[in-house]
Amino acid sequence: MSTNDATTNDAAAWRALVAGLLVVVELNDRDGRRTIVARPRAVDGCSWDALTPCERDAVALAAAGHTNKLIAYELGIATSTVAMRLLRATRKLGLRSRVELIASFHRGAP
Repeated sequence: MSTNDATTNDAAAWRALVAGLLVVVELNDRDGRRTIVARPRAVDGCSWDALTPCERDAVALAAAGHTNKLIAYELGIATSTVAMRLLRATRKLGLRSRVELIASFHRGAP
């Protein structure tokens, strides 16, 4: 692949990311180089298998109407850990907010 082809592919990937067609799964910034792992945004139907059991537990409790503080108490973890698990679940499923995450859970969680 030539340098010009790589630049064209990078530009297309950035446009897709900015347009919301891709979801960032992992972001690494090391030694001045940034690596982004992204996947296509799920359209109508989430892949709940992508979530870890810990993330699923946090989402289920959030969907039951619990606050992050109460979820943390019930799972025996820090509230910041709850927030991070919910954020990761939201990103993995290609959603944009806690409200979308909870609505998606009620529509078709396992």
